[in-house]
Amino acid sequence: MKTIFFKKRVRSLFVLKVEYFFRIKRGWTSHRWGGFFSLEKARKEMRQRRKEMEKEEKVGVILTCVDSRLHQKEGGNLVGDLGQLLGFSSYFLQTFPGGVKFFSRSPRIINDFNRLFWESLKISISHGAEEVAILQHEDCRAYSLPDSWEEEERQKRDMSVAEYYISKKLVVPVSMFFARLNSQTRGGFEIFEYLP
Repeated sequence: MKTIFFKKRVRSLFVLKVEYFFRIKRGWTSHRWGGFFSLEKARKEMRQRRKEMEKEEKVGVILTCVDSRLHQKEGGNLVGDLGQLLGFSSYFLQTFPGGVKFFSRSPRIINDFNRLFWESLKISISHGAEEVAILQHEDCRAYSLPDSWEEEERQKRDMSVAEYYISKKLVVPVSMFFARLNSQTRGGFEIFEYLP
């Protein structure tokens, strides 16, 4: 029992000395032999810096269709505008044909696609993403339904299903948006419809 305690104690002292050495080299403490208290001061400074960095940055995931009209338009892109609207300092962009269309597909197709989708979302969240935004759009070729109203309703249903599973499985807030064609710009999307 004593040897285990001794080994843990030696290891923890070694870790403290190594951490202290690197903090001195990086200029986090004012003097070399400050002892335990300057190490605690350095730790407090580091925690405070981390909190400040977390306040400054908001990272998100935007899940959308591969349609180039969403990503390229005169004077900017709609996906970037959505990122700014949500206050993302940076975002992970995940594009799939039809956006979240695969949620309405057969179970076999969902299982094949499942690994790629969930793994990419988990990686994004492990890299600091705090929120997921789903962006679907009018006139989607992946859905290719003759009736635009029916297509819009199916997309909204798929977004609701995706929102349910993403928020349940990854425990992150999910917001949903629907982009409509703008009659003034040729082939461009402009108007966001926020779906609660």
